[in-house]
Parts: sequence; structure tokens; C-alpha cells
Amino acid sequence: MDLTLKLNKSILALLFVFLISNAFAQQIKLSHQIFESEQLNSANYSIYYNEKFPKDALKHMGRENLAVLIFNSKNELVQQLDVNSLSDFYFTIPGIYLIEMKSDHSGNTSHDECNHSEHYKIEKIEVLPYRFSFDFDNISFSNGMKGNVEMANTSLSLPLKVETYSGNSLNVEGLKFTTTGVNTTLEGTLRTEYNILSPGVHLVSYQLKGMVPKDTYIMFDFGDLNGQNQTYYYPTKII
Repeated sequence: MDLTLKLNKSILALLFVFLISNAFAQQIKLSHQIFESEQLNSANYSIYYNEKFPKDALKHMGRENLAVLIFNSKNELVQQLDVNSLSDFYFTIPGIYLIEMKSDHSGNTSHDECNHSEHYKIEKIEVLPYRFSFDFDNISFSNGMKGNVEMANTSLSLPLKVETYSGNSLNVEGLKFTTTGVNTTLEGTLRTEYNILSPGVHLVSYQLKGMVPKDTYIMFDFGDLNGQNQTYYYPTKII
């Protein structure tokens, strides 16, 4: 009788493990279906490797018992985080990730309607295999910035730190900046001698073209290969 009871308990324990494993597999399958959805063909956010979870992805999300599930492109659960551990998580491996976010919803009788998107949503994040860092403290211009003057004979130089996940050199052909300001047409393209950059810090130069009107402030948006911008605010009014 004791042996039969023990066997029954063992069978029940195995059945419980099977059910839990099957439920987990269904969760992965569901997330994979979402991953393949046409609505998420492109990434919602693009970040560098070794960068933290993007704060903007948490906009409008409820924080009560927040759960963040991170899946890689192989449909593997990489990490499950809560509101506290999220701030310590880094994306160390490049690739595409599916982020499933869920939080508890507390009913509010003063509202007839509820926006459920604040308690469940899916985001897709692209983690880039490199990192760019512009040293704006050491930016310089070959000629002074003047209003209503064509800047085709002027260049801009600054240190650029390049890191790559593979450790290989990076082709940065087409790297450029644009400017924001009233009626400004100023932009710049990385000079061709800097098209291939190895990991490390490089003093690079951009060739300028276009002009800026007088009596205005401008800012420079330095873009990387995937459209991420780092912004430099020109400190004085153009005269």
C-alpha cells in the first residue's frame, strides 16, 4: 500500500512538471507568433550593445507587479525582469529582441473605460553590433560660423569613439550630420579618408555645405549608420 502511494505521488509530481513545462512552451509559442506578426516587422527602438533597456519603451505602462519578458530572435526567453531589476539589465549581445510587458490592472470605478494598452504591450528592439560616442567638448571648426555665408569651404572636426562587438573595423561610409534651426540648410558628411574606422578614438572631420541665417541658434544631429542621433547644441547665436 505504501509503495502504491509513493508511486502515485511520483506520477502526480511528474504530471505537474509536464503541465508546467507545457504551459511555458505555449507561452514561448505565443510570443513567437507575435514576433512574426506583420505589425512588428520593423524594430520600435534601436540601441547600442551594452546599453540599458530604453526608458521610452515603458511609457504609459502600469508599474504594479510589472513583468518584462525578453525573447531573442531564436524564440528563447533571455530574461524575465521586474520594475527593480530592469534598471540593472544590459543588452550585451547584438540582435533583434521581442519585449513583452505586463502589469496588474486595478479597477477604477470612477472611469467607465480602461485603456488596456497601459497594462500589456509588445515592443521589438534592435541591439546594434557597435557603439558610437562623439566628444562634443572637443569639437572645432576650420572657420568661424557666420550667418548667411556658404560654408562649403569649412570643415568640422571632433573625436569619435568607435566600439564594435566583433572587434573588427567598421565601414562608416555615409556618416553625416544635419542641423536644426530656423531656415538653416547646413549639413556635413564624413570625409572619405575616415570611411573605415577600427575600434578606438579617432579625430574625424566632416565637410560642410549649406548656410545658416543670422540671429538664430542651431543644433547639430550627428547620426550613426542606423539613424540614431547624438545632438550638439552650438553655444552661441549665429551672427
